[in-house]
Amino acid sequence: AGLQGEQICLPARIISVAESYEAMTGWRPYREPMDPLAALEEIRRAGMQGQFDPKVADAFLKVMAPVRERAYSTLPRRSSYSAS
Repeated sequence: AGLQGEQICLPARIISVAESYEAMTGWRPYREPMDPLAALEEIRRAGMQGQFDPKVADAFLKVMAPVRERAYSTLPRRSSYSAS
């Protein structure tokens, strides 16, 4: 039923994760791009479920950590007071 796991060469496993992220976050004629944070979460989930090599997915998420940090740093902050 085809190659599985480590039978697939490492460069192909890496490209699979990177290409999937690009496909999710890039413009397509049939849909808007996915939010980068949502795409990273999808990569994490797919790595845990076996769609991607879990080690490659984890390494990709570590490399992409600045994207996550940048996105979270631009979220609006809640004020420390309550308007009652």
